[in-house]
Amino acid sequence: MAAAVLGCAATGSQRATTPMDTTQEDFEHLWDYGKPAETEARFRTELARQPAASESHAQLLTQIARTFSLRRDFAAAHALLDQVAARSDAGAAKVRVRYELERGRTFNSVGDKARAKELFVAAWDHANAAHFDFYAIDAAHMMAFVTPPAEQHQRTRAAQGRCASESRRAGASRTAARTGWRAVSIRHWVPVTFTGARRTVTAGDVS
Repeated sequence: MAAAVLGCAATGSQRATTPMDTTQEDFEHLWDYGKPAETEARFRTELARQPAASESHAQLLTQIARTFSLRRDFAAAHALLDQVAARSDAGAAKVRVRYELERGRTFNSVGDKARAKELFVAAWDHANAAHFDFYAIDAAHMMAFVTPPAEQHQRTRAAQGRCASESRRAGASRTAARTGWRAVSIRHWVPVTFTGARRTVTAGDVS
């Protein structure tokens, strides 16, 4: 697949850094995409600290589901996401966006592009409506796997606008190197460096 989609990324190791429009409560700093089992353990430690009815608890379940998807245990991933969907706080803006992203990634990984696309589009729309730039960019990143080139280009341009928006809000003192990942095939990403805000994406993180 020759079309491109851009994410805002920090260069360096696979261990996630805290993106500009997320906080410690988003738990992105706990991720190591190259070690999903270890990441799951960190998430479960944090899960035990959160009230069971809290939005933080629901967000953590979506991320634990992603660790299973990365290990290709899709039944376990879907089971956790079913738990999130059944919760009373499933409609909370950030919970909904993160649920849609992880359910979409799980469908994408098993080849169900149609359902994955519906979820990524929903995540894009809901993240944009809530001004969650980090997750809007994440949704645009995933669209490369499920959309034709013309649509990818349209959303890439929109994602670039989101990156620029992040940079303006963060201020010059927090502007960092940004790396976009260009999809040169369905499973191969190469880094494209430019300046702006940051978003942590790894070359192997496509599920």
